[in-house]
Amino acid sequence: WIASHPVTRVRVDSLVLDGSPRLSGQDQAHVRVLAEAGDRLPPVTVHRATLRVIDGVHRVRAAQLNGCHEISARLVDCDRDAAFVLAVRANVTHGLPLSRGERTAAAARIVEAFPQWSDRAVAAAAGISDKTVSRLRTRPGAGPAAQSGTRLGRDGRVRPMDSGRRR
Repeated sequence: WIASHPVTRVRVDSLVLDGSPRLSGQDQAHVRVLAEAGDRLPPVTVHRATLRVIDGVHRVRAAQLNGCHEISARLVDCDRDAAFVLAVRANVTHGLPLSRGERTAAAARIVEAFPQWSDRAVAAAAGISDKTVSRLRTRPGAGPAAQSGTRLGRDGRVRPMDSGRRR
């Protein structure tokens, strides 16, 4: 889906680099490795409304290290919560992977934003097990929305949590 967006050039100094699912911040050694590739890196993904980098903070830092004023980017239109899910999915599937703790924290945030999503849907987005997501929903402090009576499956169908209601 993101690959279908056109690539454009954006000013590096206009990009917002906070709000990443990466709790440990940027890895400077990884930034230096990327900087060696010069401008041969794939475009970053940017939330159009806020100019927050969804995927590619390390690539932006590498561009800054190389003295670049512009970088190739794909601008996407979605709400902030969907942008966060895109960021998590991107950091689970390629590049410098998120730690287990970062993936678990991201899953908790996804459950908060999308309580209707099934445990499997959240798990697929965050790169953790559905059992871990289930435990996140039932932990102390999880809001009532996290424990709603229905779930939206990965197939787009809404199902009741109480199997007796299905009959």
